[in-house]
Amino acid sequence: MRTHVIVITAAFMTVLAGCADSSPQGASQAVQPEVRLQTNIKTVTDLFPKIAGIKDVAWLEEVLNPEDPRAPGPPIHEFQALIHLDDAAKQKLKGAATDWKPAKPDWMAAVHPLLNPKIAAPGSWVQSDAYSREFNSTSRYYGGFTVNLTEGVLYFNGGT
Repeated sequence: MRTHVIVITAAFMTVLAGCADSSPQGASQAVQPEVRLQTNIKTVTDLFPKIAGIKDVAWLEEVLNPEDPRAPGPPIHEFQALIHLDDAAKQKLKGAATDWKPAKPDWMAAVHPLLNPKIAAPGSWVQSDAYSREFNSTSRYYGGFTVNLTEGVLYFNGGT
């Protein structure tokens, strides 16, 4: 009888050890897709059709919670873009009667590491809720702009 108890106990402990993995048997783990810096201007002009004079962009989209059968709801996407304006658009931006305020001191903390090296000195950047509302109104992403008026560069950070 004692031999049977030891065998049953050992089998039970083996089953418990297999339960240490919190994912259900056969469930696939969500894999984070690789994030790449993109330079396709059309994607940005489609998202922000009110912004004229775009000459150069660098953007990325990151899935913050890839589809996972254990998590409810759709994936959340974050979109970040660095948008360089041509000279005419830069002058128009400088002359805009928008309520610009100095950017929050920690605004660069949210910038993705792939975009960070492309951003000029952080001290010359401004933000405007009115500008963000006006130019973000047609985008599928909710977010805001931080702007370098001197260089004519817009940084957008938003999500679905």
